[in-house]
Amino acid sequence: MSYKKELEVTKKAAGAAAKIIRDFTKDSSFEIKLKGKNDLVTDADLASEKKIIETIIHSFPNDEILAEESEQKVSLPEGRVWIIDPIDGTTNFAHGFPAYCISIALWENKTPVVGLVMEVANGEVFHAVKGGGAFRNGDPIVISEETDPSASLIGTGFPYKDLDLVDNYLVLYSNE
Repeated sequence: MSYKKELEVTKKAAGAAAKIIRDFTKDSSFEIKLKGKNDLVTDADLASEKKIIETIIHSFPNDEILAEESEQKVSLPEGRVWIIDPIDGTTNFAHGFPAYCISIALWENKTPVVGLVMEVANGEVFHAVKGGGAFRNGDPIVISEETDPSASLIGTGFPYKDLDLVDNYLVLYSNE
């Protein structure tokens, strides 16, 4: 299966959501709420998620949706399931730090088949389709041939909901 329509709908949904997020960013009037310890949600998250869901359901009304702000499902159901994080990096967004994305994936029978991440601040789009490679702004992404971690750039995001786990993650980056 090519998943061409699914990818196009994903791009359309992310583009519409990015416009909403940028509008919230321009006027800085969004409300920030605390969902849990170190876990924020903003009006922009909710509006972005709503637009993504509307766009997907319009084209694929029988598909399941797992969305960070509105769904309470704990496990991945069988069949076609869209997984949505309307602002991946809400803490950064809420603090005006432009490192946040829209993340949308389609899983089919518990296997990822389409994935898209849009970096909202600069409009970069990363996508992949099962069996079709991965792309950045339409250009193929290739894996680095570098095998020495000390010569590599390593990006990380530590979990911040439970800071008791940070030491476990730091061990992974130590020389021991």
